[in-house]
Amino acid sequence: MGKENEWLRVVETLKEIMPELYVFGDYDPSGRRGPALWLACVEARVLAVDGPRTAFPCSTSLA
Repeated sequence: MGKENEWLRVVETLKEIMPELYVFGDYDPSGRRGPALWLACVEARVLAVDGPRTAFPCSTSLA
């Protein structure tokens, strides 16, 4: 595994800690993983998805 993929080892642990975490990858809505367009639609709340939808880190205002 190359250095650019080292974070993959912690994704499952992060998803347990942060159930609102969705990740880029092959389409697997039950695993909260999908391609960029699907993730954008989930973040915009255009698609109905199972699971927590209380927070999306990429939508949080830093101001």
